[in-house]
Amino acid sequence: MHVILEEELRRMSCGYDDTESVTVEKWREVMKRTFWRTNRITMTICVCRNMMRSNCGCQSVKVALEGSTEAVAVMMADMIMVANCGDSCAVLCCNGRAIPLSRDHKS
Repeated sequence: MHVILEEELRRMSCGYDDTESVTVEKWREVMKRTFWRTNRITMTICVCRNMMRSNCGCQSVKVALEGSTEAVAVMMADMIMVANCGDSCAVLCCNGRAIPLSRDHKS
């Protein structure tokens, strides 16, 4: 997922050195596309690591994919951008205190 995030940041014309100048809307779009692309890859790969399930010999293997859980945090000088999906959440520990940075997206 980190590779896809890097690609999406570069696509938005903002490398790691320029993350502070990215607007919140651009961050949302970057994170949305990153999660979408990661999900798409996850749903097309087989247990044998063949990228196209229909072309492999594992068609009889039942693959149980019941959703996903991901959490991503990008730290900048004065901001932390967090995105998550599924029943995961991001928590920051500061001086022994747990500070929630996101919330679960349970159905």
